[in-house]
Parts: sequence; C-alpha cells; structure tokens
Amino acid sequence: MSEVSEIKPAEIYSDLTSDDIAEMMAEAARVDSLFQTGRISTTYLSSLAAAADAIANWEEVLPANAA
Repeated sequence: MSEVSEIKPAEIYSDLTSDDIAEMMAEAARVDSLFQTGRISTTYLSSLAAAADAIANWEEVLPANAA
C-alpha cells in the first residue's frame, strides 16, 4: 500500500527537487546533532549576537576624530 503525502510545499520551495529537500534536511540534522551533543549551544550564539550588537553600538558613538 503506497501512501501519498498531501503536504504541499510553500511557494518559495516549489522549485526544489527531492534531492534539494533531502540535502536541506540532512544539514538540519547535522546542526541538530551539534546542539544535542553540546558542541554548539544557543548561549554561544546569543553571546556572539550580543557582541556584534555591542560593537555596532560602540562604533556609532565614536567621535569622528577617534576613528
């Protein structure tokens, strides 16, 4: 008995092949594995984002002659 999925991809994904979708899913699984094993964490990513924001804000307040 063969079941056919009724799930339709969003329009943005409609031109992707089955191989493209499989590749995206494999990449998502690799990233999930990194989180699950503790090799990366959301704390690390949040810290990087906070540092980037701090640098951007600091650069905005630098006096013109200090740059």
